[in-house]
Amino acid sequence: MDPEKILMERITHELDMDLLREISKLAKVNLEKEIEFAERKFNDKMDRVINNINNKNAHETGNL
Repeated sequence: MDPEKILMERITHELDMDLLREISKLAKVNLEKEIEFAERKFNDKMDRVINNINNKNAHETGNL
């Protein structure tokens, strides 16, 4: 993934989180757990993209 796309993903994610926080305030509903989960999931996704981790190489134990 190129840096421009990563930056776009980050901006979109931050806007989404701001919207969730605003909805939480307006609806007087606590969405902190959902926001926290979304943050963790997004950070994990970005870590995998930046470090070029996929399911195959994440579970490889090496060549013996």
